[in-house]
Amino acid sequence: MACGCCLVKVSLILRNEIVQPVVAFVPPNITNENWKNRYAALMSLGAIADGPDKAKFAEILMPSI
Repeated sequence: MACGCCLVKVSLILRNEIVQPVVAFVPPNITNENWKNRYAALMSLGAIADGPDKAKFAEILMPSI
């Protein structure tokens, strides 16, 4: 939880620069057998939701729309 709170603050400062590292972190962890890794992947996406531009964040989450 502490890392999630820290990631929120970092995303508010870095804005769009935080998207690529988080997007690289999510795929291998969201399918991991360990629930802690899956939870961390979901938390990281939620934590950066307010930082980057909404259009940039939506482009990453829904590239085909």
